[in-house]
Amino acid sequence: MFAFSHATPLLYGLHFRDLIYTDSHAYARFMINNKVLLSNTNGRATTAAVFDLGADLNDIDPRDGSVIYNGTEAGIYFPYTNVELVFLPPGLHVVEVGVRIKGNNANVDWGTFTLELVEYAPGDNIKLEYPE
Repeated sequence: MFAFSHATPLLYGLHFRDLIYTDSHAYARFMINNKVLLSNTNGRATTAAVFDLGADLNDIDPRDGSVIYNGTEAGIYFPYTNVELVFLPPGLHVVEVGVRIKGNNANVDWGTFTLELVEYAPGDNIKLEYPE
C-alpha cells in the first residue's frame, strides 16, 4: 500500500507482479482511495466501491478477467501482472492491491508493487481524465 498527498495533479504509473495462490476463484485489482479500479481505457479511469461490485465474482470477470481453479488438488499458484496509468487530482490518495476470492484460501506471495509518480505543469494537457 502507498499513500501520497500532493498539491498538483500527478500521473501514477502502477505496476504489480506476483504469484497468487487460490483454491477456487480469485482476482486481483488495484484499489484507489478504497475503490476498485475497474477499467482504464481511452484515457478515462473508472472506479467502484467494493460493495457496489456485487456478491458474485462472475460479475467482475468480464471487466479484466480472473482465474478459476476447479481441480481436485489443494489449489494452484498463478502468475499475475498488472500495469496501469492513472491521473489523480491534488489531494491525499491511497493506492493498494486488493484480492477477492470465492473459495476458502488465497495467498499473495513474493509480490512486487511499484508506483511511479510524474508531475506535470498545471496548464499541460496530457489527455487523461481523473477517475470517476
